[in-house]
Amino acid sequence: MNSNSTFKNYTLKWKLGAASDEKTADGRDVSSVFNVEGDKLVQVETGKGGGKDSRIERYIENGKLVIVCTCNNVKCTRVYEKAA
Repeated sequence: MNSNSTFKNYTLKWKLGAASDEKTADGRDVSSVFNVEGDKLVQVETGKGGGKDSRIERYIENGKLVIVCTCNNVKCTRVYEKAA
């Protein structure tokens, strides 16, 4: 999976159901596991060294990519639309 932004670009490689260690775009060390739940790609990040855990759900809705991030009961929803 590639993520490109003005903040930082990074590439993440993973296999469904297998834990993998990674450094997030904001510099946190986590262990991530990806699974498919219904129509969603779900990533669960377990923070290392006292870091926070998070859950990221990715899915398509009405032709748009929706990403819902949850950490400590705080939820952020991002909606991406393909450029014309």
